[in-house]
Amino acid sequence: MAIISKIEIEGTDYNTYLNLRVSTTIDKYNTVSSFVASFDSPYGRYSDTFSVGDTVVIYAKEHTYGDAISWSDDDKIFAGILEKVKFTGQGTKTMLELSGRDNTAKLLDSTVEPIVFTETEVSEIVKEIIARNTTGISVNNVNATSTTLDRIAFNHLPLFEALQQLGELSGYYFYIDADVDLNFKENSAASTGLTFDNTNVTKVNMENTREGMVNEVYVYGDRTLAGFEEDLNFDGGSVYTLLSKPHNTLITIGGVPQKGGVFNLVASPISGTKYLVNFHDKQVIFTSGTDIGDSTPTSGGSGLIMYDRDIPIVKKSQDRDSIDLYGLRRKIINDKSIKDPQTAQDILDNELTKNSPFRGIELAIKGWYDLVNGKTVDVTLDEINLDDTVSLLSVDYDFNKNTEASENIISIKLDNKIGNITDQLKDMKKRIALIEAQDMGESDTITQIETTAGSCWVVGSYWEVRTRLINNSFILGHDINGQLGSPEVSVSGGQVELGDDRSALTVQYSGGFYS
Repeated sequence: MAIISKIEIEGTDYNTYLNLRVSTTIDKYNTVSSFVASFDSPYGRYSDTFSVGDTVVIYAKEHTYGDAISWSDDDKIFAGILEKVKFTGQGTKTMLELSGRDNTAKLLDSTVEPIVFTETEVSEIVKEIIARNTTGISVNNVNATSTTLDRIAFNHLPLFEALQQLGELSGYYFYIDADVDLNFKENSAASTGLTFDNTNVTKVNMENTREGMVNEVYVYGDRTLAGFEEDLNFDGGSVYTLLSKPHNTLITIGGVPQKGGVFNLVASPISGTKYLVNFHDKQVIFTSGTDIGDSTPTSGGSGLIMYDRDIPIVKKSQDRDSIDLYGLRRKIINDKSIKDPQTAQDILDNELTKNSPFRGIELAIKGWYDLVNGKTVDVTLDEINLDDTVSLLSVDYDFNKNTEASENIISIKLDNKIGNITDQLKDMKKRIALIEAQDMGESDTITQIETTAGSCWVVGSYWEVRTRLINNSFILGHDINGQLGSPEVSVSGGQVELGDDRSALTVQYSGGFYS
């Protein structure tokens, strides 16, 4: 028995490689694969053979000597694109290195255009952002979740990170399979049914560390407006100080709403104005004067002021048992993209699942095994006192003549990912991106033009459609060509129907994308 493999680029086999390495990272919420292949290329043998963007498919399986070789889709371990073609050396010593990623690269290289969802089930969000921001990726295996989000907003967040965030919030993981179809499935940690022990493990590394664990979390999001009200007890004065700076103020006296204005906005208040709001000093000032009359409340009376106050989104929680056992491990998250308290709470809850020391396990495996995304394996190794069911983190395949003959192809990482300098740099890059994103301007109101033939997906809990009844030109006063925006159809829900026949419909929509 031996392990055999082949690499196919743009439909042609290239099995003269010296080394071929395929790495599959199986995270809690996603799976990403990459490959590197090296070839002898004396005197430019492959100088014009490969191009960046070529389609790459890699196959591998166990094979019995003497049997005919045949390949099927079940033997695919990688499908993606060629991203780099690199030549080194000179003359007979020229080497070629090819590298690339699986089709998840399309998610890493795309961002989500500004969009807001409210009261939307997670799988519907996934389908919508894939449809709007990528091409060539199907969503046949995006499964419905039991999670409906009150609100979530994206503003040019990388599509990969958006899907990862949705996976965290719903307990799902995602990957793109060899058919370029997005899989978004429940992270049930089902078993592969495989056991690794002294019979098939050739090398072991295991590490236990507090690095990466968290047992106290602070989440600082953006600021939001929250409704508030105060009783006003009048003492004969005209100036009353509030507890907070007031937005959207309304004062009622005896149940009657009073007309308000903004302090120092104009030289003289408009007639009928009863009070002015001094926002920065947190004051309401009742007006008086010869022109507008005296609105100072009678001493001993009372009123009610209702307003919105600007409050920060802050969440904090801790695991006291973990702190007592392992000591305090605090994490601070500052993320201005968090716009509501529930999202902050969801992020906090997810971080506190990391409340125990991380255990990283690395095994070199002899033989060929079908290692499935998002699954677990059983490991029994007495020498390190390990007998447990653990989840797969990554799988590396190292193909060359020696490893294929000896069946020493596979090495795996299990249980928890131990952070390193690369992870720290990625985290810093993400934080910088979040800071820079604040300068892009954030708005829930977006105006766009959609042009389509036939049916189209309409996102929104309420739509109002207005059609322009203009044929080929505008004519002032004309019954048809003189109308600039007659409301023709008002609809609720996701379906738009026109009352008369038209060969084309252009819908201009605004107000953000709400579902």
